[in-house]
Formats: sequence, structure tokens, C-alpha cells
Amino acid sequence: AFSRRSWWPFVAISAMVFLSNSLSQYSTHYVEFSLKIVAKSSKLMPTMLISGLLGNSRYFQAVDYIAAILLCAGTALFSYSPKANVSTTSSQVALGMCALGLSCVFDGLVPNVQQRLLRDTTPSELMARSNAVGAVAGVISIAFSGDASSIVEYAGSRPDLWLLILGIGLSLAGSVLCYTDLVARAGSVFAVGIATLRKSASLLLSYLLFPGKSFDSFRQLGIICIALGLLLAECHARRRETKEKAT
Repeated sequence: AFSRRSWWPFVAISAMVFLSNSLSQYSTHYVEFSLKIVAKSSKLMPTMLISGLLGNSRYFQAVDYIAAILLCAGTALFSYSPKANVSTTSSQVALGMCALGLSCVFDGLVPNVQQRLLRDTTPSELMARSNAVGAVAGVISIAFSGDASSIVEYAGSRPDLWLLILGIGLSLAGSVLCYTDLVARAGSVFAVGIATLRKSASLLLSYLLFPGKSFDSFRQLGIICIALGLLLAECHARRRETKEKAT
């Protein structure tokens, strides 16, 4: 069970997650933050494309992509937050765009590779092994960065730190386990679609729990796009279901 070969797929998933996050952060040195928001909110698109190529699902029709574009656009608009312009050269912008594009490719690969792995493993094992690889890599990076002493010093000055870390860890573990189980049961595209909607729902909830925030035209247009995307997807699903029953 602990052979080197059996751990390679989980190492690959952890590496792709790391590259996705690192490349998206790196891109903000050369492209505007708003562009990163749009790109990261559109991970449903590469997930759909890669899902068909890997055989995880059927190839999607144009209506499916239009619905996905509306959902991604709505999430991007709802998440939009103006930032100061980045002063860069054209070559640096190209580098930032390449980094952001690769990040989106990895975003689409991760759930599809997870779906393939879940044919031979359980969601809990996938989560445990992938996070174990990430934890080992994190500890090693801290040790080589020279910041280990600073972390220990800070932990000593904050007695409640370990309780906070435990609480965050348990919350994330529950979230990731539910997401992984959703990938296993419904597929990568459905799971990423739900994750895209969750982001907008979380932002909308923040407006309800913390009144006084500006609900500007970007947010209003974002809600309209999300509603239209959901309506289009539901109508298309019902039409397809009716055709399948007729045949």
C-alpha cells in the first residue's frame, strides 16, 4: 500500500495544485488582479474540455458551454474588485498571461485526474494521501526557507494558535472530503460547477451578514448572468432528458 509506485498519482495531484496556486499568484506581478479573478472564476471551461478528452464524460454541446460561460462570467463579475494598475512591459504581460493560462490548465486537470483515480480508490484515501504529500512538501519548504525559527517563535507568543490551526484544518478537511466525494459521485464537471456557484453564494452571504457593503452594478450584473446560466442549463437538461425518454 505504501509502495513508491502507488503514491505517484497523489504526488502528481499535489504538484498540480501547487503549480496552479503558485502560477496564479506569480501572474499578479505582471497582470491586473481583476484578470486573475476572471481567469480563476472560469475554471469550469477547461474542466469541461479536459473531461471530454480524458473520457470522464461525454463531449458537451454548445448550449452547455454557453451556460458555463454565463456562470463563470457571473462569478467573475460578482468577485470583481478594482485594484491599482500593474506597471509592466509587453513581454512581462505575456509572461503573466502564460502563467495564468497554465494555472487554468492545471485547474482543469486536477478534478479530472481525481475522477480517474477515484475509479480505484476512495475519496477519503485520495484526500488523505494528497494532503499528506502536501504536508511533507510544506514542512520541507519551511525547513529550507530558514523561517522555521520565526514560526516557532510566533507560535510561542500565541498560545491559541494551535487551536486555530486545528479548527481551520478540520473545516478544510470536511470541505475537501465533501468535494472529493462529489467528484466521485457526480463527476469533475459537476463538482467544479458547484464550486463556482459556491464562491458566488459565499460572497452574496457576506453582503447579507455584513450590511453596508456596496452592491454595485457589477454584482447586480453578476447575479443576472448566474441566474441566466442556471436557467439555460436546467432547460437544456430537461430537454435532453425528455429526448432520452422518448428514444
